[in-house]
Amino acid sequence: MGELRVNRRRVVTTAALAVPVIVLAARDLPHEKGTLAMAQQATPVVTSEATGQDQPIGQAETPPWTFTVLQFQDPYSGRITQPRDQQPGTRYVGAEVRIANGSDQPLDFSNADVLLRDADGVSYAGGRVVGSEPKLVSQNLPDGERTRGWVWFAVPEDVTIVEIRFVGPSPVFTVSLAEQ
Repeated sequence: MGELRVNRRRVVTTAALAVPVIVLAARDLPHEKGTLAMAQQATPVVTSEATGQDQPIGQAETPPWTFTVLQFQDPYSGRITQPRDQQPGTRYVGAEVRIANGSDQPLDFSNADVLLRDADGVSYAGGRVVGSEPKLVSQNLPDGERTRGWVWFAVPEDVTIVEIRFVGPSPVFTVSLAEQ
């Protein structure tokens, strides 16, 4: 297969070098009908000139949504109000987070979109456990707004938590064509 690539490169390179030679040679030939036609067919046709700059019709960018972790407690030191009884082999972890919507479109999320991930790659969603601090409220966050609150997690006692994630919604990329 490597030999095939080398051969293709040689063919393309040889053809690219041969076209200007044929054209230059044809310019010096007498302008007989057949010779001129052959030279014209071998000449590449350029339909537009490259300027080095694209002229876009419009552009859409990723919305400036931010996710900030303000506090992280492992184990959570506050009081858990739900569930009432702690399951054996489980510990509770809490995080105070802020989600800001700096875009011009709403940001619809749930506190279950905040996840913990352990060293083995297992994810744990928030929203099933509730503590005594103000919780992060699932909502459709309007453009330019922000919200803040706690998210709690029930995780096995023996896991090592390595990260917290916010899995936000897919953005909508829109380019207006009305001005065209």
